[in-house]
Amino acid sequence: MKKLLYAGWLCSLGTFGLTIYMNSHYVITELNPVIGVLLGNTYYLILFYGFMWCAIFMLYDHFKNTYIAHYIAYMTLFIFSFDLVHDLVQVI
Repeated sequence: MKKLLYAGWLCSLGTFGLTIYMNSHYVITELNPVIGVLLGNTYYLILFYGFMWCAIFMLYDHFKNTYIAHYIAYMTLFIFSFDLVHDLVQVI
């Protein structure tokens, strides 16, 4: 299950980097006001993203011997798919 967690994290990290790249080179209209403010200052966006993943890994480590760890690992793939769909919508 750790492989699933790390795969979701790496894929989400790639799409996060793509979002930062698109924000710095293209005009992105962000509909989420919180993310819009964070995209205005990349430093805060990276801090928020790092804190979010720190919390996810801490939760996984805390629940690693229970069934909840499976849900947390699948949540990482959901975050990746949400980031990917978000970037595709921004490109279109």
